[in-house]
Amino acid sequence: MGSMASLAMPPQRTGSGSAGDPNDLDAAQLAVAAWFEEVERALSPYRPDSDLCRWRRGELAESDSPLLAEVIDACAAITEVTDGAFHPYDRLGAYDPSGYVKGWAIDRGADLLAASGIHDACLGIGGDVQTIGRPAPDRPWRTAVVDPADEQRIVAMVAAPEAGPRFAVATSGEAQRGAHIWSAVGGPGVPGLVGEADGGRISSITVVGPDLRLADAYATAIFAGTLTESLAAAWAWLPGTGYAVLAVDAAGGVRMTPGMAQHLVAHG
Repeated sequence: MGSMASLAMPPQRTGSGSAGDPNDLDAAQLAVAAWFEEVERALSPYRPDSDLCRWRRGELAESDSPLLAEVIDACAAITEVTDGAFHPYDRLGAYDPSGYVKGWAIDRGADLLAASGIHDACLGIGGDVQTIGRPAPDRPWRTAVVDPADEQRIVAMVAAPEAGPRFAVATSGEAQRGAHIWSAVGGPGVPGLVGEADGGRISSITVVGPDLRLADAYATAIFAGTLTESLAAAWAWLPGTGYAVLAVDAAGGVRMTPGMAQHLVAHG
């Protein structure tokens, strides 16, 4: 879907503590690549022969594509949780679940790695990552959050509070892909005019939590909300979800929900 995937797998732990079989790593990598190809065939909005595009043209029933049916149900649930801020439609009104599919595909790819016996890995597309395990015995995976206005400046380093089984980091904004996020509630919005009352326009939203399928969708929903309302209003639905947020404004300032503090680690 126009993005590059990356996969990092350190030497794997076994019961004896020695490195795992390199052939297992190769097989796991091939399984993930095959999964991404399956997602592309089923859900790409850019391929006329995908299940999604055929369904939109009325050539395929939703029940004929299990992946499409699963995604439609998941998007409906997220739209409800986010009070409509997450919306699986493009500006022309065509159904487009891309704001969920990327994170979901990575999430499921990490599941495939774990099912293949991979204990430790970091799988990502376009800067959004899902990790399992840890890269070294003494530390968890860590991800840098950069200032969209100056990508050489790290504003925060985030990590799981301890080396646990799963940790996801998703960032939404307009620095990399331009104005590709819009508000279904209030229209496209006017970047630069919204948010001044509570500290300035928001440049990026980073969401962390267990699963990337939700972290990615939540980041998109919150950023879309900031186009037409304050940051406080845009993330008002978040408490109780188990996810935390860090926002970077146009001046490089950082604001976050209370749960984010436990995920911050020193950087220098």
